[in-house]
Amino acid sequence: MLIYAGIDEAGYGPMLGPLCVACTVFAVEPRESDAHPGAPDLWKRLNNVISKAGKSGSGTSSRRAAKGRILIDDSKKLKGPRDGRMHPLKHLERGVLSFLASITDRPQASPNSNGVAHSEHSEERVLPRTDAELMQWVGCNHTSHPWWQNDVELPLGATEGELRIDAARLAHSLQESGVTMHAICCEAIDAGSFNDQVDRMGTKAGVNWCSAMRLADEIMQRWGDHHPRI
Repeated sequence: MLIYAGIDEAGYGPMLGPLCVACTVFAVEPRESDAHPGAPDLWKRLNNVISKAGKSGSGTSSRRAAKGRILIDDSKKLKGPRDGRMHPLKHLERGVLSFLASITDRPQASPNSNGVAHSEHSEERVLPRTDAELMQWVGCNHTSHPWWQNDVELPLGATEGELRIDAARLAHSLQESGVTMHAICCEAIDAGSFNDQVDRMGTKAGVNWCSAMRLADEIMQRWGDHHPRI
């Protein structure tokens, strides 16, 4: 088995809400068909269910290319226009909630001290009911942030039934492809903490790097012994 994890960031603490550094963690069974040992191509393995958005996640060509698949891409490519016929966050929500519901062990409500939500086994395709519950599932303590004081009911851009179908299709594809979805986790750094850290480190890049290393350390601690080929 190989642990395959990706870390990225979005937001800018003082201006547009918290700086969020998020991570996804997969366990992957290596196959002879992989182009490079230790670097499986999840796009090819899950091609029947997921697709990149392309130049424009809300464009007609992207919808035709996807053929009903779940779009996964940079958030700027997935956001739709506010004056469109569908909710502008539909594609973002669909991808996040489908993968979150496909985690082998369903997250508990309370995260651990490092921000990663631990879990208990469940076969149900459970979806978070509010944005606050979503934040708890990914291990993000949002209670001190004023912009999270009012819970928003989920889902926003699709029905619960549609998302359960997406999650079931994705879970089946993951299983057939030898891929296990282990975790989705996020660290949110609010404006005050962001400014303090920039003062100490000198740059936003330093804040990003330290947050990413905290997540990487948590991954090593939780899965390193079980999957030594990290």
